[in-house]
Parts: sequence; structure tokens; C-alpha cells
Amino acid sequence: MVDVARDVLAAAAHSGCNATGDSFIVDPLRCRVPEGAVSETEISIERLRDMIGVQVHHEGVRCEVVEILEDGPTLILTSIGEDTIQSDQFGSPSRRVPQTYLVPVLAADGSGVHPAFLALDVIAS
Repeated sequence: MVDVARDVLAAAAHSGCNATGDSFIVDPLRCRVPEGAVSETEISIERLRDMIGVQVHHEGVRCEVVEILEDGPTLILTSIGEDTIQSDQFGSPSRRVPQTYLVPVLAADGSGVHPAFLALDVIAS
């Protein structure tokens, strides 16, 4: 899983994040590295799903990829070892739960890969 995660992130980094040229196809379900790059690796929902269970550093917090939303697409991460207090329906503190983060794979304006996705640091296991 870690190797798949590194391949996906490497593919995104090598793409040049340029949606206007022929070097990067920006499609939420199928992005690919240009031919002639070090390796041609597709960034698809299937490849992103292979990242489920992989641990990464996100904004200095150790997290695990727990789900992939096809809309976007977006990675859902939960923190490991850093819990926050969850409120109940009345706003009173109820319990401690892991912090959840949403990391978009593609930029909102369609210009390429989102910087937050590129900044993920895969933790070797």
C-alpha cells in the first residue's frame, strides 16, 4: 500500500500540475502523467482507493487514509494519537475522537493537483 501511495503522489508531482497543456489530463476520475515522464502512473479512483490504510503526515499530524470520496476526488484522513473533544447534540463535551481532515486531490479551479495532496508525506511501515 505504501508503494502505491508513493506512486500516486509521485505521479501527481511529476505532472507539472498544468491543466491547460497536453501534459496533464484533469479529470476527477482519471488523471495521468504525460508519456515520457519517469513512469506513467494513472491517478484514478481505483489507485486512490489503494491508499486506504496508508499512514501519512498532513500538516505535521500523523494520519491514516480512511476513505476516498469520488466527488473531487478527496481523501479523508483521521489523526492518529491526537484526539479532539466531540460535542453532543446540546453542545456539551461528550467524548474524545480522532480529528478528521479532507484533502482534495485536484485544485478547485481545475488547474491541476491540489497543493495539500502534493504535501502529504507517506510514512513507511
